[in-house]
Amino acid sequence: MGWLKCATALGGVVGLALCVGLTAELALERRDASRYPPPGLLVDAGGYRMHVHCTGDGPVPLILISGLGGWSQDWSAVQPLLSRTYRTCSFDRAGYGWSEEAGAPRIGMAAIEDMRTALNEAGVGSPRIVVGHSLGGLLAQIYAQRYPTEVAAMALLDSVERHQYQSMAPATLERYKTDMGRLTGAAAAASRFGVLRLAGTPASIIVDRLPAGERASANANGVRPKAFRALRDEFVGVDQALADALAANANPNFPVSVIGTDRNRDFPPGWDTDEMRAFWQEGQRRLGQQFKVTPQILPDAGHYVQIEQPQIVVDAVAGLVTRLAESN
Repeated sequence: MGWLKCATALGGVVGLALCVGLTAELALERRDASRYPPPGLLVDAGGYRMHVHCTGDGPVPLILISGLGGWSQDWSAVQPLLSRTYRTCSFDRAGYGWSEEAGAPRIGMAAIEDMRTALNEAGVGSPRIVVGHSLGGLLAQIYAQRYPTEVAAMALLDSVERHQYQSMAPATLERYKTDMGRLTGAAAAASRFGVLRLAGTPASIIVDRLPAGERASANANGVRPKAFRALRDEFVGVDQALADALAANANPNFPVSVIGTDRNRDFPPGWDTDEMRAFWQEGQRRLGQQFKVTPQILPDAGHYVQIEQPQIVVDAVAGLVTRLAESN
């Protein structure tokens, strides 16, 4: 029975290590919360507190919506530029950044309703110019289609398109969803015990490329277990978000800008093949057709336009404002 004693001892060691990891993780989270207070407001989003960060001033507020695995700090390179002219607001969806977790996953329309509640609580008026990146672009489309009177214009940055999954080969889609589901699920589980903090692996893949003053707090936000739970829940909920976008079929009658990229850089795991890139690029063409605009495809740009080329975002917003003025 020596093997049984060995297994029991090993199990005890593993259990102790997990207990130590869990305790250390909780202590470091408390430390980080004290070290990195939220730069914006924590407001009620309907049962939990959401972080809304508004800077600058202007007659038509800009709302910046981050993609999968991202939060307000995704915009830290471009928000200061936009704030020179406009009131610019970024925010953290449930579980990300400085926002609390909600009682249940907030996907698609649920995320939109939380955003509307939080923006209203923060005193952000409407109509609003909405800028959405990746999955945030899909949420921007849902918002604009469901609440067209609250949106004055919209810019989509390398955005998910509502037929994205439908356009993919079934076997490719199934493989991608299975692999990403396992990855995000394992990360959510491991993060509880400080494993990803120890490995220096935050939920966001661009932390090290943010402005220098943002990196320490972004890394602290990104290694917290709640960020990985939010990432897992949002990935699982992409199907629901796509269904919500398809259900909100009406195209709004206001200026829209579609900006895409031509480099397979900084995409989630699984998008690093020519086949997957072709699906994505076709989605950008469909977005242009849907909103009756010619997509602006940026040469030698990766997925995070707002980090790589923030001035492009500033110019896109300025173009939307000009079109708004001309239409009035």
